[in-house]
Amino acid sequence: MEVDQSALLKKLESFRFVRQLNEDSFSKSVALLGKITDETTQKEEQGILLVEKLPFQASEIPDFVSSRLKDPKLFFNNDVYHWYKSNLDNCEAYPDVKMTLIYPATDVHVNKYSEQEAIMVRETPDMYEKVVVPYIKRFPVSRIQWVYNILDKVQESEKIIFEDPDPQHGFILLPDSKWDQTTMKALYLLVICHTRDIHSVRDLRSKHLELLRRIRAEIPRAVVARYPHVTEDQLKLYIHYQPSYYHFHVHVTHVGLSTSPGATSGKAILLDTVIDNIECIDPEYYAKCTISYVLGTNHGLYASIREYEDAKHDN
Repeated sequence: MEVDQSALLKKLESFRFVRQLNEDSFSKSVALLGKITDETTQKEEQGILLVEKLPFQASEIPDFVSSRLKDPKLFFNNDVYHWYKSNLDNCEAYPDVKMTLIYPATDVHVNKYSEQEAIMVRETPDMYEKVVVPYIKRFPVSRIQWVYNILDKVQESEKIIFEDPDPQHGFILLPDSKWDQTTMKALYLLVICHTRDIHSVRDLRSKHLELLRRIRAEIPRAVVARYPHVTEDQLKLYIHYQPSYYHFHVHVTHVGLSTSPGATSGKAILLDTVIDNIECIDPEYYAKCTISYVLGTNHGLYASIREYEDAKHDN
């Protein structure tokens, strides 16, 4: 599909700041809420702008001090240590930030990217059936239309790195939008499965082992073939629970990616662990087990989980 880049750039340029949603000093990123007026309809809708400082690229390092530092200033020194601050000269080859615009943004998007407290949830099979399943059923299909656009080759087909076209056991591999597609230690890819019958890890059974094994076997080979500077033992394959959207997908990152909260315990389950649990412990392991995870207080499940827990304690 042909993309009108000038129109999309105008959306970014017309972004009017409303308030800051969140800021992360560790990942050096900020989430901003704003308003954008559609030029055609003149309708004003909210948008979210995610701004992230990019890591340095290996090719710019040798000449970095001599060519990119602009008016460095010394602000402290102690013995052999000297601290400076400096701006960077503009360089088209090495952009300083990456931006993601979500427009139009729903209140769900706003809640997701806003600063929030978090809790640990111990989700039993009973909680899953009574709280999570109804939530998934209420999840509008429009929220994952972008996934179907990828699977149907309507959007992002040029980004596909590898595809197994089997409708039940196949999948598509492509870069995640979080990755700048340059810094190998920040490598972040996404495996999206063709089947639309699996919402999350909770749905996985022994009949899905063929799909999981194919992902485990094919993805490392495909990644190394596309990115020769990465080795198979530098790849981490994992599944989120709760996922951001309820169409089964697997995350693929470089083991050196240390700033991704989604790769930590309480969110990520290693693909190897999932396969072993189904294969070696119980074919219905994820239907029967209790899963502990971190949940933000702005998440759509939070209120329902609190109600479930309160009712259980009252009884």
